[in-house]
Amino acid sequence: LEPFCDFPWFLRALVLPQIGPLLYHITFANPTSRNAMLWTLRRSGVMGEFNPFETWERCDPWVPYAHLKLYQEVEDELGGARYFSAVRAPSCIVTGSNTFAAIKRALQVWEDLLGGVEIRRIPGVGHQITQDAAEETARLTFQPLQALADKAQPQNA
Repeated sequence: LEPFCDFPWFLRALVLPQIGPLLYHITFANPTSRNAMLWTLRRSGVMGEFNPFETWERCDPWVPYAHLKLYQEVEDELGGARYFSAVRAPSCIVTGSNTFAAIKRALQVWEDLLGGVEIRRIPGVGHQITQDAAEETARLTFQPLQALADKAQPQNA
């Protein structure tokens, strides 16, 4: 669902030694900045009504920062998307048609790496597909799995 193929530059800036935590504090740990970002993302169509920054209001803002560091390590130490190049299984990616440009570019990388991956787009939805189009996301995600399970079931005569 909405897979990046690498650790985007705009997130990498937030984990740079010394200056990264300051940038993170200014942008994500600050409610005024979060609201400005949300307004911009909604206006551009990347985000719907769901507020992805609501989590920061209910938890220590440095917990999401630890997740960013983890994503950076996956990219830097495992090679990001290239780590999955040996996967040879039916694959499906579900994405919103209005998602981030970084996700749109990543789709070609995933197609090249996984060969034969099916990309299913939800029209008019941005990056938060599980919140803004939950039922359609579930249908598009699990329908191929159900088809595989149905094929594997022995036919009763």
